[in-house]
Amino acid sequence: MEKNIYRFILSLFVVAAVGYGVFWTSVPVVDEQYEVASVPPELENQVFHWRYNIGWDFRVLMDEEGLHWEGFAGDFEGQTATVDPRYTKVQESLYFITWNVPYIGYDSLVLDFENNLVYAHSKGNSKSVAIAGEIYCNGFIESCEPPRQQ
Repeated sequence: MEKNIYRFILSLFVVAAVGYGVFWTSVPVVDEQYEVASVPPELENQVFHWRYNIGWDFRVLMDEEGLHWEGFAGDFEGQTATVDPRYTKVQESLYFITWNVPYIGYDSLVLDFENNLVYAHSKGNSKSVAIAGEIYCNGFIESCEPPRQQ
């Protein structure tokens, strides 16, 4: 009797593992338009400044080489980086941008240029952070100082 119970549990694990493998190998490939690394033409060479509600200020430039950012207030003050993002235009004036942070996790942004809002989700070292902020220098309508680049 006890042997039959163990066999039953083992067979459940085997069926679950096979089902899991079949599911993930049969998931369709993501539409390539969402895997485009090139910056959307309307964002190319535009500079933006935003401040998160926790006091972090950033200068950002998007061009064909990537997304360049510089922290100039808060915990990231003085830091600069260039990342290789993926861009999705959700609708007019609304963009989703995401990139991997090597050995740590990922960062994601939602930029709402109609309302001058920015939302960020970051996952690194088993922690997730979600913050919001305000775009206070919008390169679409004014001249903003570009970030220092590495």
